[in-house]
Amino acid sequence: MAGRLAGRVAFVTGAGSGIGEASALRFAAEGAAVACADIDGAAAEAGAARVAEHGGRSLALELDVTDEAAFVAALDRTVRELGGLHVVFNNAGIGGRGQSWERTIAVNLTGVYYGCFHGCARLAELGGGAVVNTASVAGLNGLVGPPLPG
Repeated sequence: MAGRLAGRVAFVTGAGSGIGEASALRFAAEGAAVACADIDGAAAEAGAARVAEHGGRSLALELDVTDEAAFVAALDRTVRELGGLHVVFNNAGIGGRGQSWERTIAVNLTGVYYGCFHGCARLAELGGGAVVNTASVAGLNGLVGPPLPG
């Protein structure tokens, strides 16, 4: 049922690849304008370009979700440039070898908190909406190997 999100605006973190990119494209397919946020500015631009290729309005945002002021600024820019905010999709996440414990917690926990806290506040100001958070399958099934190094 295409068009269920016509006239709506979705803000997606981690939109430069993987689930974030696929979700941004799905939001666009349903008619939403999409703010594609990613720590990699080139990936955010590519994600926004793919949304536009599929006929959607888009905005590319280079965003480190662990930077609270930058997160708020990205939400503000989304509202200003795309005309509203209806969905905040907290998808950015990291894990595995090569990531420090502090950085993993900052991205996977604090970044989601900023999305929920500031996203909910902005959605409430604008009349409501939805917040969606994704997480790893590791939350359901443990992974083999030693814990992350500190």
